[in-house]
Amino acid sequence: MQIPVTLTNRYARFTYASPEAQVRLKSYFRYRRPSYQFAQSFVDGSWDGYTNLMQYSRVGTGLFLACLPKMKEKGWKFAITDRRVFPMFRDMPDPPTIRLYQKQAVAAMIAASNTGGLILSATGSGKTFTVGEFFRRLEGCGCFIVDELALMNQAQKELANVLEESVGIVGHSEFRPSRITVATIQTLHRHRGKPKFQEWFASLEVLVIDEIHVQLNRRNIDIIHLIQPKAVFGLTATLEMAKRHVRLPAVALAGPPIFTYPIHQGVEEGYLCRGIIYFAPCRFKAAPTTYEHDYAVCITHNKQRNELIANLAQAAVRCGRQVIVVGERIPHLKKLSAAMQDIPHRIISGVYSAEERADAIKAMNKGKLRLIIASRVFGKGIDVPAADTIIDVGAGAAGNSAIQKYGRGTRMMEGKTLVHIDIADRGNRFEDASWSRRRALVSLGMPYKDLTIPIRTEEIFH
Repeated sequence: MQIPVTLTNRYARFTYASPEAQVRLKSYFRYRRPSYQFAQSFVDGSWDGYTNLMQYSRVGTGLFLACLPKMKEKGWKFAITDRRVFPMFRDMPDPPTIRLYQKQAVAAMIAASNTGGLILSATGSGKTFTVGEFFRRLEGCGCFIVDELALMNQAQKELANVLEESVGIVGHSEFRPSRITVATIQTLHRHRGKPKFQEWFASLEVLVIDEIHVQLNRRNIDIIHLIQPKAVFGLTATLEMAKRHVRLPAVALAGPPIFTYPIHQGVEEGYLCRGIIYFAPCRFKAAPTTYEHDYAVCITHNKQRNELIANLAQAAVRCGRQVIVVGERIPHLKKLSAAMQDIPHRIISGVYSAEERADAIKAMNKGKLRLIIASRVFGKGIDVPAADTIIDVGAGAAGNSAIQKYGRGTRMMEGKTLVHIDIADRGNRFEDASWSRRRALVSLGMPYKDLTIPIRTEEIFH
């Protein structure tokens, strides 16, 4: 028996043969988040722990298309009525600077523009340039969505250079839309009910969500539901596609992966710089108590660990390298800053203005600043080509985040070889997180080495 399905650009709507079919089909479009079993509603039996993406007999078209092969393998049959429509495109000559993989990505976006999809392309591979080439061919209006003011200004400049036309801005108290506009998701969501925003929304045919791995949230879902564009594309360097609770929301928001360009391929083809990964062990035994207490004792105020980080950063600076130390929490950044007072440096984090952060990055790119101590905002598309040494001092378990941090240093500069150092905690609750990061970094295919104590820094930086 076939189940009728009607596809529009944004939704797949089902007509069920029976209530049983609906229940069975719903299982393909649901997931459980980690630690769901600790939710009070699950404990008291009022919730089964699942987040269901099928609502009102419909799911996102991208999610349906992503799940379709597996459903067919299980014997499901569908009578599909496809009512999707494409935006209009114009033929444009390729610029001489475009790379083969970027041409392939643009072609994949155009082919999928009746729904959208995910572009999984390594940091430094020119995702914004690729989007610009896609927008250059689009006849209608599009919007590039970011979640940082610094990224908004950076993306506007890059897109304007590619398009050779004025690129609009919506964000930071400005409302200046154009054919192609860069906007912050915060501004779109906050002002979504205003008539001038709704009028502009009606003109948008394509949305591109930058760094989609950090934008899988209710705000983006609400905005896409309100705008109803013909296509939504999600950009990211890495996405943990093996994790159901990450994969399903991402393809529901945009669509299935349509193009992939990993770091190792960029290195092999000469577009990304070569690098080496070091794991610097820090042994500090501590029985687990509360997470906050353990983080303070084992990470923030750990004198042995902070001295190791400071010694590595100081040695790198002495060797003429440009260093970014990436942490997670402001108190830890301040501790490290105090430990490295002898080196001129800047702290960049969410508490500093976008202008201050941009000034620090500009100073490093010009060679006027050798050390930046940064929070996790550094993992969001920040462009620092001059950075040739990354020291990851956080304690998070996310392999995706570790790869993002590594990728921030892969942009090419003459004579550059990236050194990435991961502080590998041992003997406390953060050891498992360290091994998780290690697995992710090793999967990149770059050479790696375990450092031994005492660490001879000259072996790393000379």
